[in-house]
Amino acid sequence: MSVRDVESADFTGPSGSIMKPKRKARFLLEGLTCSSCSNAVMNQVKSLPGIDQSSIKIALLPENRLDLEYEEATMTPDKIAESIQDIGFGATIIADEATVSKEALGRVQNGKNPIQTV
Repeated sequence: MSVRDVESADFTGPSGSIMKPKRKARFLLEGLTCSSCSNAVMNQVKSLPGIDQSSIKIALLPENRLDLEYEEATMTPDKIAESIQDIGFGATIIADEATVSKEALGRVQNGKNPIQTV
């Protein structure tokens, strides 16, 4: 059995349901001004396949941030960001798993703000 076999394997949870490997992602959100805005983003993200609904956390202040877990076989951070943008809010991936995006790392190395919208 190779590492790739283990990474792509399904695991059975306590209730007998299939558990897929999950990854964590963090997004900077723009345009959220109230709880209705955060509810709209929450509902949009919950509607996506492969999102662990119990992991979704939105922090409005001091920065508008979304943290969640997703099944990498079903969903990608880019698809999540596009879905949020489709309902009129900005969403920038600032971290996927424990790794900061290459763009954010480059901005830090150049002495700039690591959080920048696309």
